[in-house]
Amino acid sequence: MFHRALVPQYVIVTVAIALGVLLGVRVIDAQPPLLGWIFGAGSGLMVGAYIAAMASGVPLVGSARSFRMPPRADDDADFDAPDLEAAADAADSLNATWIDELEAELRKR
Repeated sequence: MFHRALVPQYVIVTVAIALGVLLGVRVIDAQPPLLGWIFGAGSGLMVGAYIAAMASGVPLVGSARSFRMPPRADDDADFDAPDLEAAADAADSLNATWIDELEAELRKR
């Protein structure tokens, strides 16, 4: 039932749940007291799972194998940076052409 490799995580989560229930009994003033115990146990479970995951490197959501870093531009020797000046000139010429056509249309009217 238990995986021996996960025993430290089980211990962390169990201790956190126990501390959460203790917090719910002693600190949280809820009526009925069972609500305080439940909220304390829930907060202990959350904190314990977070600490166990961070300590072991296990992701809380998804799997560690499914995440892949996208390739960086520095890693690719054949990477050609875009020519921003040529793109800006092309955009200016398109805008100028469009504006010239609009002005010509307006003059006709």
